[in-house]
Parts: sequence; C-alpha cells; structure tokens
Amino acid sequence: MACIVLVTVFSGQELGVKVMNQENRKFSPERDVVVIAFQNSIFLNAIVRNLEEQHFTVHLVDDVIQGLDPYMGKQLLFILHLDNHLLDQRIALFNLSTALESIQKVRQDLFVIEDKNYHHEFMEALPGLEGYPLFAKPLDMEQFILTVKKETVRLATSKETRILIVDDDPAFAKMMRSNLADYYKVSVVTSGAHAFVFLAKNAVDLVLLDYEMPVLSGLKVLKRLRQTPGLEELPVIFLTGIDNKEIVTQVLNLKPDGYILKSSSKEELLLKIEDVFRKRA
Repeated sequence: MACIVLVTVFSGQELGVKVMNQENRKFSPERDVVVIAFQNSIFLNAIVRNLEEQHFTVHLVDDVIQGLDPYMGKQLLFILHLDNHLLDQRIALFNLSTALESIQKVRQDLFVIEDKNYHHEFMEALPGLEGYPLFAKPLDMEQFILTVKKETVRLATSKETRILIVDDDPAFAKMMRSNLADYYKVSVVTSGAHAFVFLAKNAVDLVLLDYEMPVLSGLKVLKRLRQTPGLEELPVIFLTGIDNKEIVTQVLNLKPDGYILKSSSKEELLLKIEDVFRKRA
C-alpha cells in the first residue's frame, strides 16, 4: 500500500486530515510520496481521491519547513501543487523558496503541478522550480497518476540502475563516480576502446561519455554504439569541458540523450540523469 503525505503551511484541521508522527517511520520509494500543498481545494481533493483509488494512503504534515525534515534526502517523490493564491502570501512563498533550496540540495525528486496562466509569475517568485517536471492544469489525472507510479518504481530501482562513465581523465572520472555512487551502480573506463570491451561483457542503463578523448573520440564512440546491435538504443549523455556555442551545436547534432558541462554541480548532474531516465520510461 502506498502512502501519500500532504505537506501544508495550514493546520491539519483546515484540510481535515489527521496529523501523524513520521519521525521513526521507514519509507519505501514505491509506497511513499510527499505532496506539498498550501490550500485545500476541489482539485487537491481530486488528486487525493485518485491516489486513494490506487491504494495510496494520505497523511498530513502542517509545516513546509520542519514538516519535510523526515522525508528529506530519502528516495521519495515530492509533488508540489502550486495554487495561484500562493502568489499573494509572502510568508508562504518565502517558506517554500527555502524548502526548494533544501530539496535541490539533497537532490529530491519533485513534480510540480501549476496553473499555466501563472507560470511566469511562479518561475520569477520561485527560481528553485527551474529544471523540475511541470504538469499544467487542467490535469489529465489518469495520465498523471500513471506517471507518478512509473516514477516511484524508477526511484525504487535506481540503486540497481547501472551507469558507465567513459573519460580519459582518471581524476575527473573518480569524482563523477563518487558523486553518483550513492544513487547508482557506477563503473568507469578510461577510453572508448575500453568502453566497447566493457559493454561486450556487461549491461548498463546509461553511458556518460567524454566528448573530447584521444584516438576514439566521444563522437566516434557514439556513432559506433548506434551501429552496434544491442547497443543502438543505449542512452548516452555527453560530458564536455568546453562551453561555447559551436561545441554545443556539434554535440546536439549527434542527437545524444543529453549533454552536461564538466563544471556542472552534482545536483545538476543528477537532475540531468533523472530527466533522461524519465523521458526514456
């Protein structure tokens, strides 16, 4: 049975949901989802009702800052419902902005439900929303619930997801492996040739591929992957240390699943990887 946690700045009495102590509770990515809401509404009730119909259980925490503490840093999906009335509540906006900083820092998985008519206002007021999947109202509820289910299953299996880093810089590859090791099974090779030897014996779910490598460049590796039976659909994210329009254009012309600058933060890297897996699901 799945568990949905409603997190609100209002009291439990206003939403009519019993507040439960979660401090000592163990969570499961497939069973527990955190929903952040700020005002009761017919739409919010519809979300809860549809989740309950799929055998989810609803719980409430009434503090958007401290109330999120038991769930932060765990492999759980957060769902944020943005009601347009929130734009008039400066304290609530400040609290949410602070919470979003924490959510991004610990690399929490987050879906955002918004009113598309207020998209620009929310993005301006809450820059921490940038990069997270957005779902516009009116919502296709059936499709949304299906997406939630897929995402919770992905979270539950992410520690079993295998990533291969291909980079001729051992120090950088080691740092990348360290950044990802808490979330994925990570292997490292230091050349394109070694990548094909590894892939001939081992299955992986994603390749992080250095664009600039001697002998067998990232370009040549990707072209060969696309021509190799069994590897032609393997997701590839290019790693590049050069941030200029010409290089970026060259990278995108190869149609990888994505690219990321080597100077990017750990949080940006994880978000990019999650986005690729989400699109491939």
